[in-house]
Amino acid sequence: MISQEFLDLLDKMKIMHIDKNAGYSGMDNPDTWANFRLAENFGVSPFIGCMIRMSDKFSRVQSLIKNEENERVGEKLTDTLLDLASYCLIAICLYEETEIVKQHNAESPDWYKELAEFEKFYSRNSYQNK
Repeated sequence: MISQEFLDLLDKMKIMHIDKNAGYSGMDNPDTWANFRLAENFGVSPFIGCMIRMSDKFSRVQSLIKNEENERVGEKLTDTLLDLASYCLIAICLYEETEIVKQHNAESPDWYKELAEFEKFYSRNSYQNK
């Protein structure tokens, strides 16, 4: 039997992702992952940038487990874990996007069209349409 608590957490994560994405990328930005692409300014891919953010969240989890008094910004351990779970899903999206680019010649102007098709596929099947 599927845990209702688990499904409720997925719903909570979905709402959190929508809200945070609006704050980081902008609600009207056609590039969902624009804030992750900024990692390229530092010489790393968006996927690796996401991995770095995940490591920061994991470090926070370790710190809060070690001593609850380390929490000083109003973000509970469970909130940090939801962020970490969300980053895992974002990492999958960024990884799959990278694989699409690898399959096509990145020097070709058409690879962005392929990426747009990929994003359309996910948007048709995404949380925004449900």
